[in-house]
Amino acid sequence: MSLSELEKGSVAVITGLEANRDLKHRLHSFGIGKGSKVLVDEFGVAKSTIKIIVNNTMTALRLNEAKKIKVALV
Repeated sequence: MSLSELEKGSVAVITGLEANRDLKHRLHSFGIGKGSKVLVDEFGVAKSTIKIIVNNTMTALRLNEAKKIKVALV
């Protein structure tokens, strides 16, 4: 399942990234990588963005980026 499929308040662990090199580098700079625990905080207007918390850091991602992050529910 992908990060974009989770509901508000869900907690999951990242199992993989299906992104190009540049996006993977950007995500890693936010601490988003395999094994990281993610909390879905909220969705933006029209569900075009998703606000997540990883390692006590809040980050917003575009929904198309969140679709490339594979997760497993905790």
